Amino acid sequence: MNSSNSSSATTSSRALLVYLSALVGREPSGLLEVRWRRGDGMKRHVYRVGDELGAAAAAIVELGSHTDVYVGCAPRRRRAGGLDAVQRVWVLWADCDTPAAIAALDAFRPAPAIVVRSGSGENRHAYWTLSGPIGVEEATAANRRLAHALDADGGAVTMAATILRPPGTANFKHTPAVAVVAERIQPWRRVSARRLVGELDDPPVRATLRAERRDVGDISDDDGLRQVAPAVYVQALTGLSAGRDGKVSCPFQLGAFEGLATNGEAMNVKTNPNAAITATTM
Repeated sequence: MNSSNSSSATTSSRALLVYLSALVGREPSGLLEVRWRRGDGMKRHVYRVGDELGAAAAAIVELGSHTDVYVGCAPRRRRAGGLDAVQRVWVLWADCDTPAAIAALDAFRPAPAIVVRSGSGENRHAYWTLSGPIGVEEATAANRRLAHALDADGGAVTMAATILRPPGTANFKHTPAVAVVAERIQPWRRVSARRLVGELDDPPVRATLRAERRDVGDISDDDGLRQVAPAVYVQALTGLSAGRDGKVSCPFQLGAFEGLATNGEAMNVKTNPNAAITATTM
């Protein structure tokens, strides 16, 4: 490695450590969740915030050189993953995955303290570091307000147990893989949740709970549930709204990475070796 590459790698590693420190906030007894793809499934490890953050950063860089890596946007309070493992949230975030959302993000004030290019086109993950922690439900509601204001993804990614790609890794959905890059790292630019989202509107209800008719193809029986649009049915059943990809986080184990499809395709639910419930299309 020449001196230029060494300097770039050092800068990237420092940016990653600053990013991770922002996510876990002032939570020395907390845990940082790291997940990565392995084969057709996901592996998971948690690191103690108080004394293992450097080790977590090193592992993320190593794993990120050959597979997709994700980290929890909020510290966990125990090793078992899932929404119930999150108690406090130190940042708010938005997944800006369309040109309109990216343009809205550029114009939004206060500007996010951290912006990460996710490796898919111009898509960006924006983070606002908070002046103090907030609870799980408040964080989810605040993220949904941000998503609505920015026309960003307002689905499962707004939940407090969300995992997103950290900088210093690569997006292996593409060939060749595309670097995940920190475009802005200024975690000292803190803002209160009230100032950030207090004047923003709540998103409208995405679908009513009436039985909305859809094209049912060869279905000829009178089962009323078959006449309900999948996204409406899943929202009524779980309280979760589908994201732009037509999926929600698995309601049976909120720590599961894979989601339930709500795009009208048939689903086969199975258990993977890590005991996470996965929905796959037939």
